[in-house]
Amino acid sequence: MGVPTSFKSIEAPGTLCSYLTSLKKFFTFVTSDWYMRKEMPPLYGNYFDIFKGTTNALKGWCATFDSETQDIKHRVHLKECHTLLTEHDITELKKSKPYINGMKAIAQAKAGRKHSNQEFTDACDLLVLKLALLVGSRPAPPQNALLEDYFNTGEKDGNRVMSIPKHKRSRPSPAPLGMDKEVQELLQVYVDKIWPTCVAKEVQYLFVKNDGQPFN
Repeated sequence: MGVPTSFKSIEAPGTLCSYLTSLKKFFTFVTSDWYMRKEMPPLYGNYFDIFKGTTNALKGWCATFDSETQDIKHRVHLKECHTLLTEHDITELKKSKPYINGMKAIAQAKAGRKHSNQEFTDACDLLVLKLALLVGSRPAPPQNALLEDYFNTGEKDGNRVMSIPKHKRSRPSPAPLGMDKEVQELLQVYVDKIWPTCVAKEVQYLFVKNDGQPFN
């Protein structure tokens, strides 16, 4: 059985395959002995037979769709390669006002000066940016990093790596967030001087919003 025509117009093959996999799990559950049909609303008409038959087809749909959309995936990867940040981009970034404000906020905190809520936000944004640039990370790993993840980092060749269990990658392993010596020093100041005074007591996230609460 081929892929339904309406599916082919969607330009996110991985997302669609994920949806189809979830649908397969749902159909499998509803048609299994684990589903207490006597205790649940009855399935309409011949839905039971349709669900059971569709379950066998879904695996083939995923494989066919994945095969037919390889070019879309390759174009996405090529686009990412063609839009990578250059050394010039990084140099210009370091001249930007948010970057300068973030570095200034951390330097002042290191010197023992009290910081405002805006300075906390500047420092937090700077560190999230630096962590993302070091490993090409998506926003989810830094936003989901806990204070305990920071303290449980491993070290290799002078560089430390945080392992973040919660992320949006397809891989089952934790997402790594590498820290070179500069980021290690900046984070140390942030954790020792800034984090304790700006984060709500019940919150254990390393990076939070300006109200002291974790990101949604």
